[in-house]
Amino acid sequence: MLHLGIGRCAEIESVVRRLPKTDADEIREDVARVLRAAKPPKPNTTAEERKALKRLRENKNILILPADKGNATVLITKEEYEQKICDILKDTTYKKLKTDPTAKTERSTKAIIKKSSIPTEEQRGLLPRASKPPRLYGLPKIHKQGVPLRPIVSQIYAPTYHLAKYLAQSLQPHAGKTSSYVKNSAHFIDIIKNVSIKESDILVSFDVVSLFTNIPIPDAVEVVRSLTSDCIPKDFPELVEHCLRNSFFLWNGCHYEQTEGTAMGSPLSPVVANLFMEKFEKEALESCEKKPKLWLRYVDDTFVIWPHGVQELQGFLRHLNSQHHGIQFTMDMEKEQSLNFLDVLVTKKDNGRLGHAVYRKLTHTDRYLNAASHHHPTAVVGTGIPAARYPAGVDPHDCPHYPYCDNVALAAAHHGAISPYAAHSYAAYGHHGAVSHGAGAKYPAAVDPHLCPHYPYCDTAALDARGVHGIGLGFAGHGYPYSSHGYGYGVYGIHHGAGARYPAGVDPHSCPNYPYCHH
Repeated sequence: MLHLGIGRCAEIESVVRRLPKTDADEIREDVARVLRAAKPPKPNTTAEERKALKRLRENKNILILPADKGNATVLITKEEYEQKICDILKDTTYKKLKTDPTAKTERSTKAIIKKSSIPTEEQRGLLPRASKPPRLYGLPKIHKQGVPLRPIVSQIYAPTYHLAKYLAQSLQPHAGKTSSYVKNSAHFIDIIKNVSIKESDILVSFDVVSLFTNIPIPDAVEVVRSLTSDCIPKDFPELVEHCLRNSFFLWNGCHYEQTEGTAMGSPLSPVVANLFMEKFEKEALESCEKKPKLWLRYVDDTFVIWPHGVQELQGFLRHLNSQHHGIQFTMDMEKEQSLNFLDVLVTKKDNGRLGHAVYRKLTHTDRYLNAASHHHPTAVVGTGIPAARYPAGVDPHDCPHYPYCDNVALAAAHHGAISPYAAHSYAAYGHHGAVSHGAGAKYPAAVDPHLCPHYPYCDTAALDARGVHGIGLGFAGHGYPYSSHGYGYGVYGIHHGAGARYPAGVDPHSCPNYPYCHH
């Protein structure tokens, strides 16, 4: 029986609306028939748990919020939450408005789009309709002293939202072309694995304080203007400035304007921040007398190898903070030969190289949705195949927390000989753990999930019945049980090279010794 949630129905509708009306109506009827015949899934919570959740929802004096980081759930009193928001709004970055600027901004946004160089057929999708004022909310930063809130402005219905999204997509290819650019944790690990260091070198990280709200708008627009010589339309700087200057939101019945910087929540903010920081760091590094051996940056977080000693390092920090009054850095130095950057723990090794392991803040919960959850399949974590969580060729029994993989414990047990599996899974699954993420991660390596009759839920028995086991399926090799390495889980793998087997969901190409799996 096929169970369809609201999310899946929306996906089907987005496709069938492009079909001829007769065909689309037939598909809708088929979907409706399946839904009418479907039985709702059994609850996966107890009656007591549901009653407790209901009581929490009905309590108007508390708010239940996700933490800013760590996948934690935070209960906070409504009074404390509102006070924290009010403390944020006291900053001179925000100005209280007398009237709602939504309608005026919608009119000006329509006008600037219509006279722009954006193709007419693309303009139609960017013109705002029935706009609503963006709304401010805050996420508790439980890893910070005093648990401050991170202000985020939900701009989905804002007059400038679609234009900002269009501009962000157009500008993105022009960001990240510098040698300092770090795309994600996997990219960072790939860079540092070939770095050599001396014993006297110091590992340092620099963090910009509230970068988004401190980016000077004139400077940001000027950076975009410098790209007009690189095939960017000449009116794009004006469009970017329009989006940045019209940053406002609604809070507690009052409208506020953000007078400086870019808003957290705007699709334009990340790319503008990256472009601005590329120019900033270029000028700062060129003008400093003593330069770092390595400077890598992920948006507002910077990883540095400093070869000139602690005293000169303090001077370098002063130099960075003197470049612009709004851009101020904090600094963290290595402790016990280690420093965390993003979610990677970087460690100096005796051979002059840098080691890495997974880093978790103390407030990180390591919580993931269970495979039996009724959430949309793309949000569910596969938890039913222990072998799929381990690096290629690693005996799961070696892990101190078997049958549940613990990256850090596994690496520690092998004294660093085995790198945490997360190093290979960041880019593929966009998550920072070794568990299989998403529907695709539950399938044998290199097996097309659509071959499974029960897609998007993996059913190895059904795959076997379809002839997946022992049949080429159009891939480089044939399917063999992963238990051929002695694991005995019956998880299907793909044969690559000299007897190599890869765990379910692992891209064989991620193995540094592909096509030979390195034990």
